[in-house]
Amino acid sequence: MVKLSDLIRFCDQYLEIDKIPDSSYNGLQVEGKEEVNKIALGVSCNEKLFQEAKKKECELILTHHGLLWNKRWQYLRGFQKKRIKFLFDNNISLATYHLPLDLHSEIGNNVLGLQRLGVKRKGGFGNYNGFNIGYWGVLESKISFDKFLERVNKIYSAKSYHVRGGKMMIETVAIVSGGARTYLEEAIDKEIDVYITGETNESVPALCIEGEMNFIAPGHYNTEKFGVWALGELLETKFDIKTEFIDIPNNL
Repeated sequence: MVKLSDLIRFCDQYLEIDKIPDSSYNGLQVEGKEEVNKIALGVSCNEKLFQEAKKKECELILTHHGLLWNKRWQYLRGFQKKRIKFLFDNNISLATYHLPLDLHSEIGNNVLGLQRLGVKRKGGFGNYNGFNIGYWGVLESKISFDKFLERVNKIYSAKSYHVRGGKMMIETVAIVSGGARTYLEEAIDKEIDVYITGETNESVPALCIEGEMNFIAPGHYNTEKFGVWALGELLETKFDIKTEFIDIPNNL
């Protein structure tokens, strides 16, 4: 058994949760048992995740998207009440790491995305309040957009939305996980060959065609699994504790 306080202190410090302003409340959101034997890992909070964590006898749930945000869900009613009540009733803790787990240079969603895609990191990308959330890099050798799209779909277990608006042969790649359509213009300005993020919107096709940009969106959920996986592996090694990823996929 490991003390909850030791686990949270390590995660908070390792992920430097005070480094970047965030709409999420990062760290321990709901306090349960003082000691933890097993941790459930997930991308987003929902009732099904909580129920599965209980079935698997987990005392702590670690997610990327939590329950407490600056500008939404600041109430204890409806589904929010049910979720929090479930955690209290079962004495389960909840901790969340949002932007700190996107931008981390070792176990972040974006750096791991580049690594798995065979892209050598060159620098930061996706400026948010003076911080780069994502990264950009270079492939070992140029490949066709279609071949790279196949690679993305395999790595993210997805059938990605995509737009062919730029070069047929690509070399440079930028990525910001989640809902980061905002940085498409930055990719165009920096003449990146292909931009990857989780979601799209109505303006993307025209921007890509007019800006000569290739765009791939494997899904918000899919692009934000790597970080919690890696955090779980790190905690297993450091604290000799069990973790289990609970996969509750969605189409976004």
